[in-house]
Amino acid sequence: RVGVRVGVRVGVRVGDHGTMRAAALGVRVGLRIRVRASTKLRYCSSGGDEGLPAAFEAVVQRRRSVMHFDETKAVDDATLQQLIAWTQRAPSSFNVQPYKIVAVRSEAAREALAACMTGPANERRVATAPLTTVFLADLEATRLADQLVAMAKEDGTPPEYLARLPLMVSYFAGEGLLATRLKQASAHLLSPLRPMPSVTAADAWAFKNAALAAQTYLLGAAALGLAAAPMEGFDAARVRAALGVPERYGVPLVVPTGYAAAAAAADPGAKPGPRYAM
Repeated sequence: RVGVRVGVRVGVRVGDHGTMRAAALGVRVGLRIRVRASTKLRYCSSGGDEGLPAAFEAVVQRRRSVMHFDETKAVDDATLQQLIAWTQRAPSSFNVQPYKIVAVRSEAAREALAACMTGPANERRVATAPLTTVFLADLEATRLADQLVAMAKEDGTPPEYLARLPLMVSYFAGEGLLATRLKQASAHLLSPLRPMPSVTAADAWAFKNAALAAQTYLLGAAALGLAAAPMEGFDAARVRAALGVPERYGVPLVVPTGYAAAAAAADPGAKPGPRYAM
């Protein structure tokens, strides 16, 4: 049996790119959520860390994509804060964390977001789940460079690494079509001579990093006894408009979250699905 303790202070600030209409809709805005570096996870088991593999196995096997949520049971603030704290422990390129999280909870906001979904099943999930988390991928991550350097400096990162950090972020973040094409061409030409990193477009790089956070969120939700349904069936432009999200952000995933309803036992995803052999 494994217990997890989390000590966390969460500060929330609505973004610096205009007032998000999400706030007016009663949306819990996750932009600029930062879990302080003092956050500590302490794992306790009777045999040291010996219980962790079994605990992780239980979480992985528990995770399901649910279609029906219990509309009478809300996700309380403490549970949401713990889930966000775990999510922010996900790895990201150079620790840039090029993603934001919007937690949609009010009925009006959920209805507005549900109207952006494709298909009645996706609409129902968003409308009935007490919480829907919208993951945003930052397509202009180089604007985070100064904040990243300051955070790394405070954490004791060596000065020589700090000096290279903005350049490395700029190289990988893939901003600007022409710059990306030039970096791809140079990498192709130099690859026969020395190993060169792959360069992708800004959306591919940001979505990749956001996906790491989203997977951590899904496993964290399962560990907390929550059900979730990661979805890509939505109109991203409409989602941004409904929540007042700036064009700077892409929308890789929408994740209705809550407690499974009794009807969920008959959902196609209620039992483990088959997997290809590796």
